[in-house]
Amino acid sequence: MPFWKRSKKAEDPASKAKRLSPLVPDISKADIEDQRAHSPIQGPSSHGNPKVFSDLTPQQLENFKKDFGKEFKQVKVEKFGLFIFSDQPESNKDAIDIVAIHGLNGHYMKTWQSTTSSGDGVLWLRDILPHQIPQARIMSYGYDSSVVFSKSTEDISTFADGLLEDLVSRRQGQVEQRPIIFICHSLGGIVAKKAIIRAHEKSLYQTTLDAIKGIAFFGTPHRGSALADWSTLASNILRAASFGVNTQTQLSKDLKKNSKVLQEISKSFVERAKDLQLVSFYETEKMDFMNCRVVEEESAVLGFPDEVAIPIKGDHRTICRFEAHDEQKYRKVWTNLQNMAGSASYLGRTAEDIACLKALHTSNYISHKDRNPTAVPGTCQWLLNHEKYLAWRREQASSLLWLSADPGCGKSVLASYLVDNLKNAGNRLQVSESVCYFFFKDDSDEQNNSMYALCALLHQLYNSQPRLLKHATSEYTARGSSMFGQFDTLWNVLMKSATDTNSRDIIFVLDGLDECELQTRRLLLKSLSRLYKTSSKHLRETPFLKTIIASRPNNDIKAALDVLPTIRLRGEDEPEAISKDVNLVIQHSIEQAVFRGLPRSMLGDLELGLIQGADRASKKELLAILQSRDIYQIYHRLLEESSDQTQARKLLEIVVATARPLTLTEMSIALAIEPAHSTFKDLEDDIVHNFEERVKALCGNFIRIIRSTIYLVHQTAREFLLCDKTMLRLQLNQNLGQWQHSILLRDANRMLLELCVHYLTFLGIKINFAELDSFDHTLYAHLFVEYAGKYWTYHYIEASLRSNDSLQYRCVQLCNPNAPGFARWYGYHHAPDAQPKATNPATRHREVAMQLGLGQVATLIDRLEPKEIDWVDEEKEESSVLRSGCMGSSSKTSVSNLKVPSTKPSTNYDKNGVQQPHTISLGFRSSSPLTMTLENEQSKSVPGFK
Repeated sequence: MPFWKRSKKAEDPASKAKRLSPLVPDISKADIEDQRAHSPIQGPSSHGNPKVFSDLTPQQLENFKKDFGKEFKQVKVEKFGLFIFSDQPESNKDAIDIVAIHGLNGHYMKTWQSTTSSGDGVLWLRDILPHQIPQARIMSYGYDSSVVFSKSTEDISTFADGLLEDLVSRRQGQVEQRPIIFICHSLGGIVAKKAIIRAHEKSLYQTTLDAIKGIAFFGTPHRGSALADWSTLASNILRAASFGVNTQTQLSKDLKKNSKVLQEISKSFVERAKDLQLVSFYETEKMDFMNCRVVEEESAVLGFPDEVAIPIKGDHRTICRFEAHDEQKYRKVWTNLQNMAGSASYLGRTAEDIACLKALHTSNYISHKDRNPTAVPGTCQWLLNHEKYLAWRREQASSLLWLSADPGCGKSVLASYLVDNLKNAGNRLQVSESVCYFFFKDDSDEQNNSMYALCALLHQLYNSQPRLLKHATSEYTARGSSMFGQFDTLWNVLMKSATDTNSRDIIFVLDGLDECELQTRRLLLKSLSRLYKTSSKHLRETPFLKTIIASRPNNDIKAALDVLPTIRLRGEDEPEAISKDVNLVIQHSIEQAVFRGLPRSMLGDLELGLIQGADRASKKELLAILQSRDIYQIYHRLLEESSDQTQARKLLEIVVATARPLTLTEMSIALAIEPAHSTFKDLEDDIVHNFEERVKALCGNFIRIIRSTIYLVHQTAREFLLCDKTMLRLQLNQNLGQWQHSILLRDANRMLLELCVHYLTFLGIKINFAELDSFDHTLYAHLFVEYAGKYWTYHYIEASLRSNDSLQYRCVQLCNPNAPGFARWYGYHHAPDAQPKATNPATRHREVAMQLGLGQVATLIDRLEPKEIDWVDEEKEESSVLRSGCMGSSSKTSVSNLKVPSTKPSTNYDKNGVQQPHTISLGFRSSSPLTMTLENEQSKSVPGFK
């Protein structure tokens, strides 16, 4: 009954409130003027012209007319155009535009609206989504869909152009560059596709085209195997849109007639969608009046490599309607939309956010992952198909998977492959996930501590979900950089972030936990135990936090994880699967060996470990190693082929003892340092050129070079080299060869300490400052000064020098604050103004040693007479200028003790005239890592330098 014929019977306030509440609760006359300026709901004109109430349903309009009387007699409802559900100010530089497009017989609002069991209406684009993506301006496009899909190709183009024109008009000025994400239901996806095709054809829309970053399709027919399929799809969609009636109308005929048009649009779109993020949601249920799904899965999925295809519980109409933010099917939607939005937008980071995120980047976790060889194609599949892995992957709960295996079984390669697999959009489950990882290694300070791991996980998590960064920023603002050395603080921040209700599901991959140093490993295991204990109620609550740990079955790890509801996958129990992978790797390695020039006939029955690093061995020798099945035999063979075993041993002692992995440039200098050198000029003449080739000639495949940084090939290689007192006695009684258990870590640290101390004495040599007046004072940070200055004290402690060791006296001299060059290395430990202030030279000297934690050096200083330490009067020595050139100095006079030397061309050929791989190549005859760095820096700062 029309509202003007309704009875005027009085209505009690409670009933009236309930009737008016569905979409616009508690609105009154006083609200109208405020609403006109901020939403599509417009108040009545002062001069009587009808106004638009686009945000209200016809029933609501009728109710409002009844309650507000003559003031609303003339009302017009607009259905076509671009309507804003949630706005953003122009000043918000981090905002994005989300545009919804309905399908056949749809409505810009009703298509996306559901009704709860209590009768309340929920328009999720307006009522829910802004909470998950608060930086989004959310709009909906309305158009006469029955006209679009019943007329010619030109009409589809016209409406696509209309969409583009509306977007252009809404995106003027500061908002023109905002990223755009489309949300399309059914044939609304056709309009979006056609709009993108048209934007490619018209330069007028280039800016809009560049802004389109992704599309979420809901039940959009992307493809059919034949033209008849498109005709059937069109009929099905029409039946769904008209609730199964009037299917023989002219519209049905027109849709069948234009099925070729729909097919051509989808084909053209394929070539224009390569740079877009695409998510395709498809229905799982049939309509009540149909015996099939309107758009089947094979049609609703594009099949692109990076497309995310997700089933949604519902039929063709309800697939895009949601009632609450915690609804399971809605979670699949908003997490993927948020992921898409996060990729498109900078997400409003403040200066504090940026500083915090930068500070969290404490390790090069990407490079650490890249240390592991790439998995050979076809390998690692056994894990992806293993029932325990699948159970962990599919479980709707926070859970832990422990992959244990013995050394050398390829755990790290497998973990690296898993990270790549999980990050691949095509392998996601229904909900978008953040995948974060850390690879522990005990040969690097950046990789053997769980606090570095937590920082790396947080850094990746916040790059994936920037909205969560607020949890770290608040702590960073309160505590500063000290938080990065506090395990409990980092863990609490991680838990707050991972359990944030607006977080997506998270997967952590932790490899080599057994290589984490014991103290922080225990802290991490204790925290994981609290997180995954059986009694934890939150395990079934979203968001889910899933963790994979790959490690050896160490006792402390086993004790911590066995009491949890952990899914344990024992690699040692999968010999057949691992054997299959080994065979694939063998075949790959044989092909690589053939490519390097080895005869295939000799390699046919050899295994991978025998091929790598044994290129010059005979077939008989290789088969003997094969029969031993001992990886140490392989390591022996690799090192026995060294071009210079003395230099190879020195290099390996440096590698196992360094506080962090050295770069090629740093190693080339360290390996060249000899006692006979007294200046940098002496050292320069002995640096080997083309050093990467030199390393390969010395150690072959026993060493890996990743991004110009030197590593051992595997953790077992380190164990092969290192020796303790027990192994030393064993070596005396057994013939273990010259390499196995041949390096005492204490001796290696003493050798490296001696190199560093000797190198740092070069800093005190007087130089001609006039020629290098503009040299950059941080130059040596790129060579070996940074390492030697920062870590010589570390090697002093690890070397455990005897009190009468002659090296003690050299350390005493190095700690002399009056010595030339002291401030240059001291600045890596403390700020220059933190030097001891005592006026007595001996007291200052002793305080420096204590400041650096060198108790033995301080004791020795107490015993020595001043004349034995060679004091330097800094007021009289010209070299005092050196002290002003270190860390943070404002002095323009910087430091080098040598002019850039010109290296004489030299070559070294074997008897066949073939240039040796470790000698200078044609491209490096007059350069080296040191001279190239010097020349580059000097060319920047000295005008006219050539």
